[in-house]
Amino acid sequence: PSKVVRKSYWVRAPRSQGGLFFPSVALGDSVKEGQQLATITDPLTDQVYEVRAKADGTIVGMALPRIVLSGYGLFHVGEITED
Repeated sequence: PSKVVRKSYWVRAPRSQGGLFFPSVALGDSVKEGQQLATITDPLTDQVYEVRAKADGTIVGMALPRIVLSGYGLFHVGEITED
């Protein structure tokens, strides 16, 4: 059956929280509001930042593990409905 994304949102690297991006979910995974999606580790201070989902949805797009700057688009989360 077909699936349709009616609403979606982007999860971006928070301001002043760039570094090494390590996702903990995969493309197509369902996520719940507040669920940890990834961590970003600052290579200079070893501080680890958690990236969390803003709302329930499904991961329809995501960045590859790499170095990211603040504001970089990490995840595209969609609300999927059966059509």
